Amino acid sequence: YIGARQSAFASRWQEALLTAESVRTGKAQSKLDFGAMSANDLEVFLLGLNPMAIATGRTLAKRVDFSNYSRMLEVGAGLGGVTLAVAEAFPDLEVTLADFPAVAAIAEKVVAEAGMSSRVSTMSADATADSLGGPFDVAVMRAFIQVLGRDEIPRALDNIARALKPRGDLYIIGRVLDDSRVEPIPAVLFNVTFLNVYDGGQAYTRSEHQSWLTEAGFEDVQISLLSGGDSIVSARRSAE
Repeated sequence: YIGARQSAFASRWQEALLTAESVRTGKAQSKLDFGAMSANDLEVFLLGLNPMAIATGRTLAKRVDFSNYSRMLEVGAGLGGVTLAVAEAFPDLEVTLADFPAVAAIAEKVVAEAGMSSRVSTMSADATADSLGGPFDVAVMRAFIQVLGRDEIPRALDNIARALKPRGDLYIIGRVLDDSRVEPIPAVLFNVTFLNVYDGGQAYTRSEHQSWLTEAGFEDVQISLLSGGDSIVSARRSAE
């Protein structure tokens, strides 16, 4: 059972067919522009991504003991699949979902339908430019760093660090390349998709993640490969 993912698969195949033209022109030929989407198209697109987000949240809940945290922030949360899975596993956890206003409005409906409104709230914010509130004990991001350009990533990580308590934890789930840039294969292949849909986004390397996180005031950076080609990057905000 793939839920609503058929729309995501259909889009990905159409995007892949434009790869040659994206390479020739140096411009994404199927650029994702959330601002230009109708509310209905945006909702359909996000619903196609949510089943995998839920699966990721369940995996994360098995790997991390969130009972040590009281307040969690999910950045670039989409419809909150990761959050809902983690919140279901840890009933004492309060969570804030942060995303663009149009996305947050749809997420609020999904949260309500899941019966989680008492513990899960939504925040309209651009993580590269806006304050994310706080302080939070832990922040989570899925498929977020990889959609940003190199100039946007440091700004986003600075804002996330400010939203965390000192010694607060950060978990980044997404495509991460080895420094060779030829492994893991699923991350390399995803860069073909990224060529077609983002001007600057891509699967970045382990060293790049390490450098950006250190500059933003994080330490204890660890990176491990998950099944399916995703990696999980963990880091802790410094005590200062």
